Amino acid sequence: YFFVPFQVVEDSNIFLHSDWITNMRQLYAEIEKHVLAHLDRHFVIKLHPACPEVYDDLILKAAQTKGRIQFMNDLPSTVLVEHAEAVITVNSTVGIEALMRHKKVILLGDALYGVNEMVQMASSAEKLHLIIETLDGWDVDRVLIDQFLCYLKSEYVVVGNAMNSPDKRHWASLRNRLLKILPSTDQVI
Repeated sequence: YFFVPFQVVEDSNIFLHSDWITNMRQLYAEIEKHVLAHLDRHFVIKLHPACPEVYDDLILKAAQTKGRIQFMNDLPSTVLVEHAEAVITVNSTVGIEALMRHKKVILLGDALYGVNEMVQMASSAEKLHLIIETLDGWDVDRVLIDQFLCYLKSEYVVVGNAMNSPDKRHWASLRNRLLKILPSTDQVI
């Protein structure tokens, strides 16, 4: 199956970094088109746990697909990623989770992991259709993915949890990152 994680309805990443998918209802409609075109494909959708939007109508529509589209909100995303053939996402961090497991990732928007040869980028419905059609001929480049993940860990990520409990280690990591990217200055950060 293809795993499709829904994103929060008011996610700024959808508004700012997605040229053609504007919301999760449109994403569902694209998935539904592929179900009608590909009788052998199955899609598993998981709602974002922090999203207030109610999708009961889509859940009812999915129930009419005879199991080809299923909403699975009771399983962790990690489990759904692990058993998926591929992950289709606009730009969710679930894409990085999938890369960590060397899964095929189809990216519909812009994301920091949108690297050619590492993920397939679908900038239109037609491109998404083509990628799904040719998925079996696509081999994951494990070396490139591992190099990218190593870069994220060693160079990109700021240590700590800025949202819940930034500690001294977090602030030191942030300071060091800013010193690397800002022009030289005599000011102390």
